[in-house]
Amino acid sequence: MISERTGFVKLSVKGKHMLINGQPYYFRGTGYAGWEPETGCPDTSRERWREKLKVLKEYGYNYVRCQSFIPAPEYYDVADEAGLLIQSEMGMLGAWAGTSSWHRYSWPTPEPIFYRKLKWHWEYTVMRDVNHPSANIYCMSNELLNNTDFPRIAWECYKNTKKIKPSAFVIWTDGGYNPRLPGDFVNAEADIDKKTSLPVIQHEFRWWSSYPDVRIKNKYKGAVRPYAIEFAEKAAKKNNMVSLLPVIAENSHKLQYIEARTKLENCRRDNPGLAGICHFNAMDSGFSPQGILDEFYERKLVDAETWRQTMGDTVILVNKNFNDRIITGGETFSFSFFVSDFSHPPLKAPFIKWELSDEEDKRGYGAGIIQFTHKPFRTIKAGDGKVRLPEVNHPQQLILKAKLIEGERLFKNQWTFWVFPFGIKLPQNMVIYKRAKYTWLKNSGIPLVQKNNVEIEGSDKIILTEFVDITLLEKIEKGGKVILCASEGLVRPFPPKLGLAEGRYFFLPPANYPSFEDGNSGTIILSHPILGNFPHKGFADLQFYRMIANFPPIDLLVLGCKNPVIRSISTYFISHPLGYLVLFSYGKGLLVITSLNLDPRLSEARYLLLQMVDYLSHPEGGEEIISEKAIEFLVSISSIK
Repeated sequence: MISERTGFVKLSVKGKHMLINGQPYYFRGTGYAGWEPETGCPDTSRERWREKLKVLKEYGYNYVRCQSFIPAPEYYDVADEAGLLIQSEMGMLGAWAGTSSWHRYSWPTPEPIFYRKLKWHWEYTVMRDVNHPSANIYCMSNELLNNTDFPRIAWECYKNTKKIKPSAFVIWTDGGYNPRLPGDFVNAEADIDKKTSLPVIQHEFRWWSSYPDVRIKNKYKGAVRPYAIEFAEKAAKKNNMVSLLPVIAENSHKLQYIEARTKLENCRRDNPGLAGICHFNAMDSGFSPQGILDEFYERKLVDAETWRQTMGDTVILVNKNFNDRIITGGETFSFSFFVSDFSHPPLKAPFIKWELSDEEDKRGYGAGIIQFTHKPFRTIKAGDGKVRLPEVNHPQQLILKAKLIEGERLFKNQWTFWVFPFGIKLPQNMVIYKRAKYTWLKNSGIPLVQKNNVEIEGSDKIILTEFVDITLLEKIEKGGKVILCASEGLVRPFPPKLGLAEGRYFFLPPANYPSFEDGNSGTIILSHPILGNFPHKGFADLQFYRMIANFPPIDLLVLGCKNPVIRSISTYFISHPLGYLVLFSYGKGLLVITSLNLDPRLSEARYLLLQMVDYLSHPEGGEEIISEKAIEFLVSISSIK
């Protein structure tokens, strides 16, 4: 006797909403490409899937897109129990992963003789899974952009699927939009929402790939080796960085969380009518550690409760982006809150309670309550807040906390800011040597001195420069202190990948696309007195964003630097030594090399420069000695006109 469980879910569309059993839901998906570290092949263990899909649900996800494949029946059994919807995806419409030339180099268009077999495969799969309530979204292709060479086949698949399972959603591609092709909703870039009357899910958002974590190597006990970790270890060994791998993983995860949560929240905030977001991915996948979870579906950095503040049914959002995190003492700090409420039942008349305090809640800077007219099932602006900040004499980390309250129902979120002193005066003992054309020096207002000037020869001033020559080297050897602002020839720029140009030197590489050498995986900041009391926790959080976002790191290999004060972590395939701030001794003097944007119009940059100059005026010693080979390189680079 054969028995089979069955269940019923009705999916439908009303306006811009996707409905489950008649109720609007915000679709929060993850991608899943069949990566199974325990088995190396499709996993049929219901026990393992119960643990894994339970975690996905706890972290706020309500559907899974199986990217370009169909999982085993056991997967659907457990998805039924977990209450997850599953998008099955088959290559019905040509190249398995898209029709652009970029896709077709690996996946050519199938020959006509195969279309009857593909059609049989499609309909057989729908029939196989028809009794699963989780098996309710069917997709014919991946990233066919705006067209397909097979529109009649697309319409036939759509109609036949509806005959077999009328309640299911069907789309012709994930990652494209064409109103002449079939689809119950659209999965594409969010701005398509303005061009269609159908609900829109943001497609594949956005592959933020962290560093492989050597600390979990012992989890790999099945059929699959920890290939990504092995690659990372091999590259790190080549560059004498193996001992750094644990902290690299930790700091990379911190950057991944900052980027992922902020971009996901901003996408939901800035596209108020969006029907959902497919986050790619919730979990790591082999060579691309993209997830908030590792590939065993276990926590990397943040817990489920914290992540639901970003990926929950109901979330509070704020109108601050990456470059809005620095505020100045004495100014009025203004902000706006937004609410996206898809809870069931939805809230009716909630209010927001907010407070701005220092990091440890020892001092409150302001608080308030915002009453607003609530509208569920979309993102709305709830109201504004503002705080008149007191003057401060040193930087402080502040936390803006918000609670959305209705009776006993409570939703929370919080955001980090840094307040810096107002009117930071640049040190009087600084001069610019000879010329300034390429870096922030040219607009700094710092006095300029010329070669052989008495000021350069005899004073104890801190010298800022864009190049090094023999006169300057002699000055350093005798005890001079120099800050070299690194630019072309010393830094290592890389182009944005996949058009993701915003903050490309600060953010993670997307999904380890080629070239595998380009990209930032985070930072390591030493507790060095040259930084003074500039706030950091061993890595560059958003207080460094404006100083790094568009400014490439220094290539440390040519300098032979082993211990940069601020290290930039390269991709794990290469593990190239990079940095943003290094400190050398040369003779009796000191040479600082930095490629940070220290534009004095930025309060954080002015303050950091102040700390650096203060240290150079009273150094503690023990710095790494620069080699003559590195000195020769600096002089040769400086000779380029």
